[in-house]
Amino acid sequence: MYVFSLFLLVVFTFVNWKVPAAPLATLGIASNAAVVALHEGAMPVSSAAVEARGVGGAGDPLHIITADPSPFGDVLVIPPFGVYSVGDLLLAVAVLIFIVESMRTPK
Repeated sequence: MYVFSLFLLVVFTFVNWKVPAAPLATLGIASNAAVVALHEGAMPVSSAAVEARGVGGAGDPLHIITADPSPFGDVLVIPPFGVYSVGDLLLAVAVLIFIVESMRTPK
């Protein structure tokens, strides 16, 4: 179900391609969706990230701890906030661009 919801988000951002930052958002969401789909519905988290931030324990169904994580998994530790993936960062930049462009564009 999680992979399906990510797929729907990719479709939504793709349909809205002309909206500022939609291509970047599509890339970020698609990156996360591909990694999650390849790892049976869970985002791979590096063991170093687990040690640094304590995410991905036994009760966490959305993360899987791996010794050799995908470079697109949750491998970027950003203290004190948490552990993020490349797709998360692309999506965050897209949201920032969207907000700035929405404030600048006359309606």
